[in-house]
Amino acid sequence: MKLRDKLPKLRKAQNLSQEQKLNVSRQAVAKWEAGASYPEMEKIMQLCRVLDCSLDDLVDDDATGNKSAANNKSNLNLYLKECLDFITNSINMFWSMRWREKIQCIFEMTFYLIVLMIAWAVIRWALYSIGIPLTGILPNIANRIIHAGFNFILAILQVATVAIVLIHLFKIRYLDYFVTVEDVQAKSKTKEVPVEEIENKKTNKEQRVFIEQKRNKIIIRDAKHSSYNFFYLLAKLIILIVKIGLVFVAVPFICSFLFFAFADTFAASALSCGNFFLGLVLAITGAGIINYLILLMMYNFVFNQKSNFKIIFVLAMIGLIFVGAGAAVSFDQYTNFNKIESEAQTIVRNLEIDMSDDLALTFLDDEKIKIAIDNSQENIQVQLITKESLTAGTDYYAEIDYDAITFNEDELEETKFRLGDLRYGLYYGDSIERMQSWWQDLKNQQIRADGYQEVTEILVTTSATNLAKLNSNYQHYLSLESGNE
Repeated sequence: MKLRDKLPKLRKAQNLSQEQKLNVSRQAVAKWEAGASYPEMEKIMQLCRVLDCSLDDLVDDDATGNKSAANNKSNLNLYLKECLDFITNSINMFWSMRWREKIQCIFEMTFYLIVLMIAWAVIRWALYSIGIPLTGILPNIANRIIHAGFNFILAILQVATVAIVLIHLFKIRYLDYFVTVEDVQAKSKTKEVPVEEIENKKTNKEQRVFIEQKRNKIIIRDAKHSSYNFFYLLAKLIILIVKIGLVFVAVPFICSFLFFAFADTFAASALSCGNFFLGLVLAITGAGIINYLILLMMYNFVFNQKSNFKIIFVLAMIGLIFVGAGAAVSFDQYTNFNKIESEAQTIVRNLEIDMSDDLALTFLDDEKIKIAIDNSQENIQVQLITKESLTAGTDYYAEIDYDAITFNEDELEETKFRLGDLRYGLYYGDSIERMQSWWQDLKNQQIRADGYQEVTEILVTTSATNLAKLNSNYQHYLSLESGNE
């Protein structure tokens, strides 16, 4: 590499213009970089000192000329020095500004901060809206780990992004246009006392010397924006954090891609059962193409690979067309499926509750309850009569749920209750059985109605003594509970 090629690279690595610190005219440096002339040895030695390079790096044609620049960029001491210089220049500039300029700077930076925080709130909402449904198919433990890692990466990314944007805005809005300079016109000056003043005040005819100190002032300059190397370090840090975050984001997309491949295979195996499955194959294939393109762009960004956006755009359009056409075909076929209602049955379930002095039943005031007195009964018999319609893999349950409740009426006395509640509802059994039934219904082009349960009667049989005790305990429980509220 020739001198004319290495000189501008080394100069730009030091953030120097063609006339800064070189003690030569701009035209001379331009001729050196154009190859029209060659500097003298004295100038070459001066260039080595200013550009912080060796003589071989500058004049040896076999040297790359990038060694010094590469070392400077990777030197953490240089980043630290420039960061400290940035802080020092900012403090000097701020304290040299007028009050109006200080207030303007503070309000402007605060406004930028608010805008950035609002933008990040929108980004967080968008990412959560997309990410949470995608991770819902994962196990709870994996889901929690991904959410925790995603929140951590997002918090670091938010802080780093807001910091670098605010610093850059502060630099281009103020630091690049305000510079503290020394007033070279203000020097130590000698002022002689007029003769009339000496005679009037009867002072000695000697000179009085007034020292006017050099002062710093703020001037506005039209600066060529020079970049601090530690900005590049922050930018690289943000890019690294984004890449790590994309790795976490890619996990649900990988899982969804595998799910699409699995579902597409099942749908293709049932193509002979009707056009509904043809539409499913098209829609799932289109969704898989879009999912693959998203993963491809993530991979290219993380591993610094070039993306062919023209091909990606064409494939994305094909995927969207497949999704739209397939969904339309499947929906049209689905609306023509036969509706099947399961036959309802009357089911009688019998439960027995052991009687005790602290027992209180919360369901005795239900409007469907019927009380039957049988003094021969030592315990409480509960008969639940329901009208039920079941589907494959489901069942209904009925049970008494007990809860121990203790009240402290005073410091010496405790009141305990064994609170019983009647619970019933739908129980999901074998998930494989349910999926087989659902898949068989799709093949047969039919829709099976969901099961339901309707309680028609609840019969409670016990003795009169037990019933009175139950009512007394329950009223006592209600009074203590309302007193604690």
